[in-house]
Amino acid sequence: MADLVVTDDLEKLADELTAIVAAFKDATALEDRCDGVWGQHNANLSMGDFADNWQHRRKDLVKKLEEFQKDVQDLAAAWADTDRQLAASMGE
Repeated sequence: MADLVVTDDLEKLADELTAIVAAFKDATALEDRCDGVWGQHNANLSMGDFADNWQHRRKDLVKKLEEFQKDVQDLAAAWADTDRQLAASMGE
């Protein structure tokens, strides 16, 4: 039995992070569609304030998620390369 078992979880994580980043980037469209649907004027103003604040936070979060996604993608590529090299060295 192998001492070390690695699956393709890193590639899956990178793909899932890509999807999450896309969802956060598309959230602006959702924000625009919800403008004015809250009924009472004060509720609409409060939700607008929340959306404006969230827009700034979302930009920061997207930036960090993109950096993390790239790190995971690089790690997955490095792991796959190392695995190929190890497999090749065992065949020699």
